[in-house]
Amino acid sequence: MSPKCCIFRVPNILYRQNKEAFTPDAFSIGPLHHGHPNLKATEQIKFKYLQCLIARSKTGLIELISSLKDLEIEARDYYAEPIRYTPEEFVKMLVIDGCFIIELFRKDAYEELREKDDPIFSMSYTKHIVDLLRTWMLSSITEEEKGEGWELVPSATSLAEAGIKFARGTSQSILDIKFIDGVLIIPQLQVQETTETVFRNLISFEQCYANCEARVTSYAILIDNLINTTKDVEILCENEIIDNWLNPEDAVQFFNKLYYHSFVRTFYYGSLCNKVNIYCRHRWPRWRTVLVRNYLNTPWAMLSTLAAIVLLVLTFLQTLYTMKA
Repeated sequence: MSPKCCIFRVPNILYRQNKEAFTPDAFSIGPLHHGHPNLKATEQIKFKYLQCLIARSKTGLIELISSLKDLEIEARDYYAEPIRYTPEEFVKMLVIDGCFIIELFRKDAYEELREKDDPIFSMSYTKHIVDLLRTWMLSSITEEEKGEGWELVPSATSLAEAGIKFARGTSQSILDIKFIDGVLIIPQLQVQETTETVFRNLISFEQCYANCEARVTSYAILIDNLINTTKDVEILCENEIIDNWLNPEDAVQFFNKLYYHSFVRTFYYGSLCNKVNIYCRHRWPRWRTVLVRNYLNTPWAMLSTLAAIVLLVLTFLQTLYTMKA
């Protein structure tokens, strides 16, 4: 296998968990799914996007193909399995798919480039290129110490009972999780029908690519430990950390089965977990939470508690006065 190799078929142990998550249902990019009967109809859309891009430049299709011929052998080295297409077919595929992606990004950024009947932007969602998406997710995270001898955190419910608060993070990357002064700060994640597909492909990429840090897999492990029941989902939804479009039971199942059979050499939230667990062992945050929940959660409860304290003080003073008398 070439040291440049970074594009793989999903291993069967991961593929069998959810086959649909790894099978494109709109467009094929590259040779692995090219020619699939279910995707042939969208090839015309890629040609249309290619024509739009060429129309704005002075370079024709033949010139583009010719300019990429020297990169054909190098491009094959990026794939873990042999490519069955001829050099001419492979280069043509690279040009068409590459120009399609460029034009897709341009149309996404500039609405004036879109036609009214554009078949992609009339959809309710767009697809992502796995490595590009992952690179973007990593670009805006704050580097944390990995930590040694770490232990995983309890569920969101247990953390809340221990006095830990949750807050929605403002980072562009969902991976940028922090723990500051008893507050677990987590950027919002939208959970919907397509979320599992995105995560499974990102995790599979990290599992297959030897030089790839298991950042997304670590995230899946951390969130799975936070979510064990629908109560945990409710807590995270109330704090706007999860924007859940599934029913609560499905959301729990989604997180609990997300990283089955995945392996991490380094868990990138180890230091964060250690800080959370140390905080949980302190008694005062837990006592404070119990006090607020049981005795200060409503105005009437606060008045009752205050009255009880006043009565206790008066009783103590009366007893003290009687003893002195």
